[in-house]
Amino acid sequence: MKSQLLTCFWILGIFVGGPAVAVPIVLESLTSPEAQTAINYINNPAHHAAINPVCFYSGRTISTAGKPINARNLLYDTWHGPPRNCHYLKEIIMNAGIANPGKIFTKDDWKEVSRTLAQQVSGHVYVLLGQDVRADSVWLTDERDALKANHAVTGVEVWEIHPDGSTTLTPKTKVTL
Repeated sequence: MKSQLLTCFWILGIFVGGPAVAVPIVLESLTSPEAQTAINYINNPAHHAAINPVCFYSGRTISTAGKPINARNLLYDTWHGPPRNCHYLKEIIMNAGIANPGKIFTKDDWKEVSRTLAQQVSGHVYVLLGQDVRADSVWLTDERDALKANHAVTGVEVWEIHPDGSTTLTPKTKVTL
């Protein structure tokens, strides 16, 4: 996978009292071209209706039968249609024209696209969490704080998965995520 190159300009002379000189510096982007395509799609206001409302998800709960119930799988299976009609990250990426992000995205790609989505989403947001959410999950490291800082998010519903497979709304709000 080829990485994108970004050109930045380092301004010399500002701190030494001399004339300011712009020197180009080439930096390697952390995201792949495919991830950048998804980011551009998310950032484009024309896609607002195709993105909102968004469902974020993370973690898993061990079922009463001892098997994991992954938030991702439960969301894909049951939360996509009514009454929430929410969109999820993989769907949004595929709408951006990336056919199989799971095979081509790096961890950095997922983090950057996820953070961008949390920064750009608006209106009401849904969150589905398992009882076990890893400390290094994208939800905890990137999405949660971006959502909390996003002034366009007007409401957040946080749901938890129980061992019997049911979900319940928690008392958490945007402020207490």
